[in-house]
Amino acid sequence: MDSKIFLSGGMNIIDWQSLVIKNVGKSNVVFFNPREHELLSPIEYTLWDCKRIILQVMV
Repeated sequence: MDSKIFLSGGMNIIDWQSLVIKNVGKSNVVFFNPREHELLSPIEYTLWDCKRIILQVMV
């Protein structure tokens, strides 16, 4: 079973999410990166975040 990691927060600063993915690697890990959803409305990306949390993704 793959580990699941939700890379939440820090959307207004550097793209730290890509650094984490690069350093951890993609072997046996599924990343949920909010930068990839391309949503601009706070309501939309908050709902996207909540859906991942409800799906029991490791935060």
